[in-house]
Amino acid sequence: AEDFEDGLSLFWQPLGGNTTLHGTFSAPTPNPAPNSVNNSANSGCYTLGTSAFSTLESFAAAPYDLSQYPQFNLDVRSPQGGGTVLMILASASGNKEAEATVTTPGEWETLSFDF
Repeated sequence: AEDFEDGLSLFWQPLGGNTTLHGTFSAPTPNPAPNSVNNSANSGCYTLGTSAFSTLESFAAAPYDLSQYPQFNLDVRSPQGGGTVLMILASASGNKEAEATVTTPGEWETLSFDF
């Protein structure tokens, strides 16, 4: 689990390191609005780039076993509701994707991605 409290456990960056097209990411940053979903002191902060498909990527050091753990949860705080977040897991054996919709603008909410 990545909680940004004790440094990073995953490597995060805009797709290909292209900040113009895919935005910026910084962590840890102070949590701007703690609530019951995310009351931690720190969070990660991603700002979209100019691309209609701005992409934040992360790299894990070890593979995930989706047969045992098929669901990923991501706490997000978006200034606007109604947007869709597409999560893609890419590996040498192929890609899997799932999406979730942001419903609560300006507040932390948990998006669940079932693979």
